[in-house]
Amino acid sequence: MSEPVRQEGENRAEATPKGYVSMKERFLEEIKRIGGKLPPDVARRAITGPVTFGPPQANPFKQAPSKPVERLPQPETVAELQSIKPLELAKETLPMEVREPAPLRELPPVRRVPHAQPVVPRAKPAAPFGQAKRRYLKTENLSHTEIAVPVWVVRCPRGDGLLPAGLSVLVGDPGAGKSTLIRGLVASLSTGEGPFRVDGPCEALFLAWEDDEASGILPHLLACGGDPRKVHMLRGVTDEEGRQIPWMPTPANIELVRDFLVCHPQVKLLVVDVLSSLLAMAGVDSSGSEEVRRVLDPLHKLGQETGVAVLLLHHQNKRVGERALVRVAGSVQVTGTARMVWLLAADPEDPSVRQLAAVKCNLAGKSAGFAFREQSADRHEVNQWAHKLGMVIPDNLPDYLFRKLEVAESQTVSAEDLLKGILETTEGSAEKCDEWLLATLAGNRGEITSLDLSREAKSQGIAERALAVCKTRLKAEGVVRYEKRNGAWWVVSKNRDLAQAADEVFDS
Repeated sequence: MSEPVRQEGENRAEATPKGYVSMKERFLEEIKRIGGKLPPDVARRAITGPVTFGPPQANPFKQAPSKPVERLPQPETVAELQSIKPLELAKETLPMEVREPAPLRELPPVRRVPHAQPVVPRAKPAAPFGQAKRRYLKTENLSHTEIAVPVWVVRCPRGDGLLPAGLSVLVGDPGAGKSTLIRGLVASLSTGEGPFRVDGPCEALFLAWEDDEASGILPHLLACGGDPRKVHMLRGVTDEEGRQIPWMPTPANIELVRDFLVCHPQVKLLVVDVLSSLLAMAGVDSSGSEEVRRVLDPLHKLGQETGVAVLLLHHQNKRVGERALVRVAGSVQVTGTARMVWLLAADPEDPSVRQLAAVKCNLAGKSAGFAFREQSADRHEVNQWAHKLGMVIPDNLPDYLFRKLEVAESQTVSAEDLLKGILETTEGSAEKCDEWLLATLAGNRGEITSLDLSREAKSQGIAERALAVCKTRLKAEGVVRYEKRNGAWWVVSKNRDLAQAADEVFDS
């Protein structure tokens, strides 16, 4: 079939007249004229004469023919490669014109004015003080402050101030009568009656970790005539999931106490028994000033803002002979933060009387202190009072738990005179205590536990403070020393003659 097609084409070419140009050839010639490319498989016959289709026009899409790029000889060695400059290498690899960088424009010289001060450039003038959107100090003239009378939540039996709004500290040795004083104070607050003077019946909040509530605080409160319905005990904190967790003195938990005081405006006293337990729960060393401040400052601010008296129970240290303010255990920030510091101790002339003396106070109208005694309450009256409140007291409850506070008609003394009198009384019986201690050691083969020693001294009528002074002095002289055995402290004699004599007596 290819042969007939070729013959037919040849006959068609022969039949075409000379000088005739078809539309296809015209189209292909126009493409060639404007610089276009023809398909490689296009076959067209030669055109003898020039074919024009009108005046020639410039083609805006026609690109100028590119110049041939000079190729550098290819390096054959490393030395030849290193000898090629970067500019020449760029000319070879980039088919574009490499231009030299333009020179930097020179700035006109600065005109200097003779004898002129340099001008400091400033972006914009500062805004007036207090009008700009930035942090600034807020001050107020002291004349705009109203003079206020100190707020005393509780007053002494004589009418002077006892506990102000804010932080107060009650310092005393174990057995000095702190529990009796606090429960008598809470009882007066709950009923509005009693030895202490209050504005009316109010409530109290206890943060107690030292005494047992069922067998210590509650019977004692009933014996003092208090109303337990107005005394709140802190149990813990309930979280979002309903679980009860222990209360810790963290900023968030102190805010919970603030919310409780706001919701219960009748609460006027917050008792912390004792301060060492509070600091231990917070993981704070009592001797660290900054750490103690972080716990006490929020409590002091809480009391001032809510009008509540915050009372901390604290102990004394063993620095015998120092001033009363130095005798407070722990950091000095304990007394520095408090507005009122009280010292409670036994009267040197009458050990049955407890003296309350002021150690520090920075408020007007403070009290000089007062004296009181512990007395046994009538069990029948306590049962009647408990029955009126809807409570039942067990019959087997010991009678010594029912104690109440009674104000004693005794002359008040200062804190320094109180400690000085106790020290003189203790030193007066020092010789008697030394003889008794050495005899007790000899009777126990030269050693005895501290607990047994205290019990023996109490049975012989020797005061605990006198015994402590005696042991401190004999320890300094090298007669006795302390050892720790199985977690217990022992007092061991170092006097060889005394030890040899004891061995001869008990070995013979």
